[in-house]
Order: sequence, then C-alpha cells, then structure tokens
Amino acid sequence: MLCCLFFSAISHSQTFRKLDFKANDIVYSARQNSLYASAPSANKMFGNCVCRIDPTTGAVTKSVYVGTEPSCLAVSDDGQFLYIGLELIPRIIRLKLPDMIPDLTIQLQDTLGFIQEAIYAEEIKILPTKPNSIAVIVGGYSSPSFQHIAIYDNAVQRPNVGYDRIYLGYLSSMTFIGTNPDTLIGMYTGYDTYIIPINNQGVVIPKESLGNRTSYYDKYFKYSTRDSLIYSGINIINPRSVNPRLKVIHSFGFLDFPNVGNNSAVIAEPDPFTNALFFTYFSNGKLLLKRYNSITRLLNQEWTLADKTAEIPRQIINLGKAEKLAVLSNNFIFLLDNMCISTISTVP
Repeated sequence: MLCCLFFSAISHSQTFRKLDFKANDIVYSARQNSLYASAPSANKMFGNCVCRIDPTTGAVTKSVYVGTEPSCLAVSDDGQFLYIGLELIPRIIRLKLPDMIPDLTIQLQDTLGFIQEAIYAEEIKILPTKPNSIAVIVGGYSSPSFQHIAIYDNAVQRPNVGYDRIYLGYLSSMTFIGTNPDTLIGMYTGYDTYIIPINNQGVVIPKESLGNRTSYYDKYFKYSTRDSLIYSGINIINPRSVNPRLKVIHSFGFLDFPNVGNNSAVIAEPDPFTNALFFTYFSNGKLLLKRYNSITRLLNQEWTLADKTAEIPRQIINLGKAEKLAVLSNNFIFLLDNMCISTISTVP
C-alpha cells in the first residue's frame, strides 16, 4: 500500500517499513549487510534471542538463543564478531559471524575483582582495529552500585578499571574517535564529557582539567566518520579542538525540537555518505524524524513515524547506504529508505 507519510516542499519521500519487533538494541554490520537485534523475553516470537534481519525486506533470516534478557550489542568493523550483553547476568556473549555461532563467554568482574550476580554490561564498544578487545560500561543492581569502565581482551580483563562513583558521575555513553584504540570519549550523566586514555593496563583515570572535558552531557553519543565530529543529542562536539580539547561547536535550539517529552531524548544519526543529519524524538504523542543539513544546519525534511502513540525512540542507525535508516522504539523497528512509502505491521 502506497501513501504519503508527510508533505514536504522537497521532492523526497521515504520507503517506510514498520516491524512489529520488540528489541532492546540494534546494530548494523556493513560486512554482512545485516541488521542485528537483541530480543528481550517480552518478545513473544524471539524472546531471549539475537536476530539477524534483512534491512531491505525486514525478514528475520536467523535467530540464536543467547540467554536471559539480551540487551546492548556491538559488532566489529571487520564483520567478524557480534558482542551481546545480558541485562540480568554478569556476562557478555560473543557470536562468530556470519553464521552467528557462539564463540566466547566473558564473565564480568565487579570492582572488588570477583564475579557478582548484581552487575551487567550497560554498553559495549569494540576498540578500533582490535575486534578481540572491548570497552564495557559495567553497571549494577545492588546499592550502593559502583559502576565502572573495564577493558577486556577476549575474556581477560585488563587490570586497571575506571570507577565512576569514586571519581565522576555515572557514565551513560561512550565512543572512540576514528581508528585510535587508545582514546575513549566518555559522557557522564549530570557531569561532563571526558577524554579517557587507555593503555595496555586498562583505563587511565581521567584528570579533571578543562583541556580534557566539556561541560555538556547527554545520553547518546554518535561519532561521524564523515566529518570527525561527535553528535550528542542537540549538540555537535569537536573532539580534536585545541582549547578546549572538547568543544561544542553548534547547539540546535528548543524550537528545532519542541515539546520533547514522555522521558524521551533527542537522538542524532549523522549520515556517513551525505550531508544529511537525522534526529528522532517524541513530542505531543508523535514519534518524529527530522532531516537537517549538517553543514547549513537547516531543516529540510520531517516525518511522523507514529501518531497518537507512546513509542519513545531508543536508537537510530544508518544501514550502509545514503539516507537508509533503522529507528528503534519501545515496540517496533522502523526501516526507512528514499522515495516511496509502504508499511507492514509484522515481521515477514
């Protein structure tokens, strides 16, 4: 069925597929040309599995059971590994791609150096050029919870970890810049964004100097390989400026994203192939998507993905092609491409 989703003066429209698929996280592998989704137990068809989805048709082409409540995902640039954090267990599962064969189990260590059931992986980032090494935000359910950052090489934790409760606020997101595996950018909820050095011993505790941080924080980080900038909510950060080292070079105003509500956030995705910059957010009962020009920073397109809804955006990622996207909300995955519009309500 073809229909117009949103009127725009620009002659752009979108192919729009709405997948009835509840997921905790999604990632895309360019090497495999596949979208991977972690399905919680609440997903009636694929509960506690990681699924491979064809990004063009929306079809689930394979599913693998990985354990209780799979959550955060990370896929290596070389397409070799997929890492899966489990929400209720101190464990990370690694699958060997493309066959999605279980390859490694990583037992997370707590801040005292032993395994504890109350900790879990909140976020996983693979070190650039090092598919066997990962940075992990380790959170906890116990009180007090000493959240920390740890580096693992295969299943071995490097000895030095970064403790948030002792030094900084809770780490909410992180990213590497470029192909440098020795520098991590960490965003601390309620505090600042820091440069965090890494060496063969693990995390080097960041020093609280103006040269290594910017007084801005949000929940989401996206590094753009096209322009070497970090896109964080409504802010654009230059991680390679001189003074300060991290510099906010542009902030979108509240008029760009009015009435953001329902505990939502503005999530950015810079297109790696064009000057398009996409944002998704919830406002006034609508799940919205906006397209800006990343150079002029002017709005040139807008869509309503869902109306009269409580769907909150959780992730937005590029799918290996100019202006081809996946948007994850509470209960759905939206697949978007240029030109026409069609909708489906269930995964094929």
